[in-house]
Amino acid sequence: MLGARPAASAPVEPGGVSAAELDAISSPDAESWWAEPGLPGWTPDSQLGSAFAWTLAGHSVAGWSRAFEAAAPLDLPWPSTSEARRPLVWADSISAGWSANAGWLGPDATLAAFHGVNEPTRGVRARSVFRTESGDFGVTRYSLAFERGDSSRWVRYEVGTGNHGDFGAVGNGGDHVWSIATRLTHGSHVFEGSLGQRGAALELAGVDVSNHSSGQSGSLKWRWSQGGRQASLAFRRGLDHRESIIDVEGIPVSFSRREASENRLEADVISPLAGGTAGARATYSAARVARYYDNAFDVREHLVWGAASFERRAGDGTLRLELGGGHSSALDRNLIAPSVSFAFGAGGATGRVIAERVVHPVWSDLALLPPSFLERQAPFLQRTTALGFEARGGSSALSAEGAVLAGTTRDRAIVFPYPIEDVWLQAGAAADPRRYDFVLATAGVRASRGGLAAGASGFALGRDQDASEPKVEPGMGARGWMETSFRLFQGDLGVRLRGDVAGVGPRESKTGGIETRIEGYWTSSGRATLTLADVTVILNFRNLENQRRPQSWIDPATGDLALGPGREFRFALTWRMFN
Repeated sequence: MLGARPAASAPVEPGGVSAAELDAISSPDAESWWAEPGLPGWTPDSQLGSAFAWTLAGHSVAGWSRAFEAAAPLDLPWPSTSEARRPLVWADSISAGWSANAGWLGPDATLAAFHGVNEPTRGVRARSVFRTESGDFGVTRYSLAFERGDSSRWVRYEVGTGNHGDFGAVGNGGDHVWSIATRLTHGSHVFEGSLGQRGAALELAGVDVSNHSSGQSGSLKWRWSQGGRQASLAFRRGLDHRESIIDVEGIPVSFSRREASENRLEADVISPLAGGTAGARATYSAARVARYYDNAFDVREHLVWGAASFERRAGDGTLRLELGGGHSSALDRNLIAPSVSFAFGAGGATGRVIAERVVHPVWSDLALLPPSFLERQAPFLQRTTALGFEARGGSSALSAEGAVLAGTTRDRAIVFPYPIEDVWLQAGAAADPRRYDFVLATAGVRASRGGLAAGASGFALGRDQDASEPKVEPGMGARGWMETSFRLFQGDLGVRLRGDVAGVGPRESKTGGIETRIEGYWTSSGRATLTLADVTVILNFRNLENQRRPQSWIDPATGDLALGPGREFRFALTWRMFN
């Protein structure tokens, strides 16, 4: 749950997708989906497994997050082996949009959020989904999710693994993830439990720079509901281990090990009040992060957070008020985060207006500061005051959507853009000394008639950023696509053919040396989707122009800007089975 309710579908493309569309998505996971060229979350080569920090509107910390129901916690402790990713097809439906729960979630809140939903089985006792992928650059992936039970009690098991070879300046890599979750309902009481493990490894292609990591997490939760009243109590625990090696000519050999852990206790109550719904939430978290050998440190955080909310109908919409506050021991500072949102819907149009303050203590993995690089950045509080608007409307034949997020961030956390996670974690986060103002606007339109469909979307990012800090994110992007669909063999075989063109705007490198401008580019892709009963096959071709484009980081094997991969082909098969 995001706050007291699931995240609503919102017009930040990709937007919301139902179960019927999930199998036809070519991106294997949420991180890759948000990172597609032309979208505001664009990240180089995410689909192939690069591990850049997730960034939105210049925010690499608390920019965006993802949460899945019926799975072990993914972000406990941060970043919790984020290179090992959960397949999209394990969810029944997904949605993405601006987050509006900064008061309720406190330091866990982000500017935008992705949410995956699992619906209880109905009419069948067991179901599973199998997916396999293969393609260029040695990509091989397998995943299986199995669930048995019904809405009152079920057990769900998930396992996935994958690997790839060299692509561009990035070398071999692999990852795995498994999770088991269960739910038992007894009268008004619901008991839930989950346990999961993740692992990943990645290296550069031409030099000995590598990272491998593993993480475990689990949760226990009790929930009671009756007569519109609810109460819940949850315990979550996560562990994270990673090691990295840097052995590059001209640079001292580095070996580093990072250990992190977090225990969390959460309680909340919700009750009808004054024609609406009131809620209260309390959270206590104890976390530790320690790095050994090179760049060593050992820090702890005890965070206490409390929040209150009130929600009720107001005209054709719903008004929600939140106020949260707490204390961070690492910063020795009190925190406060209010949030107001109004969701409306009338005449086929829906949308939200949001105003909130997002706070995030940055207390571990801090940078060594120039010029001496002997003094470490002190813990700091990244805080953003944000205003958001999103709206969508139309019909199945023609629809449009748009969104704006504007805000001011103080002490913005800046991290080094690098495709290996433990390397940028070692480089650490530094506080932006200047106030950071930003405006992110997105828009999209879709039209369909018969078996034809077309759409376009774009974004523009305006930012008041210090000239000394490179703009590694593009300030604009766009996508356009056309699709035709038809059925063959007496309607048994469904065929969808799609072509995409996407533009990535100019950006700048960040190498620690003389930064350079990286020109924008256009890229094209094509996809064929075949559906037969419960089996979906995708043939996907990316970067049809076969151009290897410069990245924002230095390839230590050449001393120049790293180059990305060329053309890529990917085959994927998804099979949903029911019993």
